[in-house]
Amino acid sequence: MCGRYTNTLTWEELYGLYQLTLDPPMNLRPRYNIAPTQDVLTVVGTDEGRRAATMRWGLVPFWATEMPNASTINARAEGIAEKPMWRDPFRQRRCVVVADGFYEWTGKLSDRQPHYFTRADGQPLSFAGLWDRNTAFDIVSCAIVVTEANRQMRAWNDRMPVVLEAGDIDRWLAEPDSSLLKPSKTELRIHPVSKAVNNVRNEGPDLIEPIGQDLLPGLI
Repeated sequence: MCGRYTNTLTWEELYGLYQLTLDPPMNLRPRYNIAPTQDVLTVVGTDEGRRAATMRWGLVPFWATEMPNASTINARAEGIAEKPMWRDPFRQRRCVVVADGFYEWTGKLSDRQPHYFTRADGQPLSFAGLWDRNTAFDIVSCAIVVTEANRQMRAWNDRMPVVLEAGDIDRWLAEPDSSLLKPSKTELRIHPVSKAVNNVRNEGPDLIEPIGQDLLPGLI
């Protein structure tokens, strides 16, 4: 799954990458420990073009009268078009969750070792996302779509975020194309990082600094 990630992109980089046409909604600061229920940056399509939007990470469907009991930060690609939680957002309210890296853990729950994942080519990540608006709670929220792990990720988790390539972003924002929800072929760079990231209150670039040798593509 995907339970923690980073976004250190600047507005200049975001405008170039996503071809944004509308003004940004917020001041942007680097974030190295983004956690569930926090506000996150997304990209959505409108009649006027693409715009950036902030949303709560953890989808609250429009029909909910109580906050969901189970975690809704990730939407499994399998059955996404049929399950009540995801069906309407998949058909009508898709987004891109902006990221440049994410974390996975190994070891016992009491002593988990975090590892940081980025694209080997240095490019940002674009996670396929779903969003919804709940008027009862006055919340706009989102979830990251996850699919089965690719060859690299199987050593760490049986799931991974759906990573959209640049040429797929228009398709994802324009139509509910389930063919895009497949394991990424993008090579990843992986290295262990400080256990300080385990605490959601910790922030800063030191969280992604390697504390051991990179696990290069093809070596896991």
